[in-house]
Amino acid sequence: MTNGIIVSGIFWYNRHQFYNTGWDLLYNLVDYYIYAKSWGEVKYNVYVGPYVRNIQDIFHMGGDDISTAKSKDKFKHVRIEMILNDDTTVTIERDDVVNDDLLSYDVTDVDIVLVYKYNDHLDGGWECAIYHDIDDFHDLCRGIHSFPMSSNLSFMSVSIDIWNKSFELDISSPNNYIMTGNQVFDERFIRFLMEKQHNEIMLPDRNYTLHIMDSNVNEVSINSNQYVIIKSDSYDIIDVKCESTYNSPSEESM
Repeated sequence: MTNGIIVSGIFWYNRHQFYNTGWDLLYNLVDYYIYAKSWGEVKYNVYVGPYVRNIQDIFHMGGDDISTAKSKDKFKHVRIEMILNDDTTVTIERDDVVNDDLLSYDVTDVDIVLVYKYNDHLDGGWECAIYHDIDDFHDLCRGIHSFPMSSNLSFMSVSIDIWNKSFELDISSPNNYIMTGNQVFDERFIRFLMEKQHNEIMLPDRNYTLHIMDSNVNEVSINSNQYVIIKSDSYDIIDVKCESTYNSPSEESM
């Protein structure tokens, strides 16, 4: 009892000093908090932020925060599919794009790289750039090349005749492969489409005929030794064996 009275008396006698000391501690805590927050923001802006923004700029993600919710596909602005030389496929989702060393893949590993970018204004949402040359893909990663523009070209129908059957192929929805500069309808790409869209496995070096009707109702047929290069308003047919180029019928009539 006596000790309690003594302690209370000391506290009361020095109450102003305790009061001032408490406020000093509070001020110091607030000051340290502001300092730590400012230091963290400076470090982020100087050291971390530029790398985050560089990744965003390379893939044209429109400045969206990298921590955007994973559960909403429309916020996964980038995904990458690598078709390897052994016919296996590696899919790299958006969060992994930031962490994965994309430059570590080389020509000995990869056959085709497909880079998908989400577009809010596109039916289905995804645009796809196709890279048959791994160096071109590396240039995209380094920011040397930009993601290609969507072509004004469209196809009314595409079908392939194989195994005495006919299969419809769609390269505009849900994924739009009609991008300026894309090489499409080569044998490897058709094998990819057949597996994706029809769950059919095509072995290499199979004979087939691809029938294309473009938006101007021009009909062309190509075989396994030919492919198409997409241009901004037309397309070219490339003959691999003859190393020759044929303009699309629409372009020839201009």
